[in-house]
Amino acid sequence: TVEVEVAELKTSRYGWTSAGVPDRSIYQWVNIDSQVATTLQFRIDPERGVMRTDDGIELGLAPFMGWIGLAPAEEGGHSPVPPRRTGGNLECRELQKGGRLFLPAEVEGGLLFFGDAHARQGDGEVAGPAVETGVEHLSLVVRRHEGQTLSNPFAYTASGYVTFGFAENLQDAAFEALNQMLTLMEISF
Repeated sequence: TVEVEVAELKTSRYGWTSAGVPDRSIYQWVNIDSQVATTLQFRIDPERGVMRTDDGIELGLAPFMGWIGLAPAEEGGHSPVPPRRTGGNLECRELQKGGRLFLPAEVEGGLLFFGDAHARQGDGEVAGPAVETGVEHLSLVVRRHEGQTLSNPFAYTASGYVTFGFAENLQDAAFEALNQMLTLMEISF
């Protein structure tokens, strides 16, 4: 098992988000697929912990990395889009400074990758992107836990424990995450 702790994360000074991007199935589902795309641009002040649009919308920062993962054992190329049991595109907004992600290692050396910085995000990227940004400084602490075997990743954050489920449908993914939480509770308490 590889533990990745977010020790420090300082965003760049610019961020953006958008909604109404064509060809998003969720837009068709809520009947807004014919709307004009909208983009918001933010000036970010990492020292004050805020971001602001030109028309005065101000929000607090809650930065995190959208992708943190290890290489899967399967041969061949792998899309960066779907998350998997070795992590990847988890988009877990709770993995902010101090958050710790525990990942099952499937290949020698783990082969850690990370990216896709966000200044802030709600519960998922429903509209399309979160508030996308760059990183001025990122510090990760990586620890190796010999003899600890995981079936799926989990995280320990300021919000508490977070478990993940990956499946072809939402019901199976939710069951997998619940089962992982129950297993974690049995081990931890």
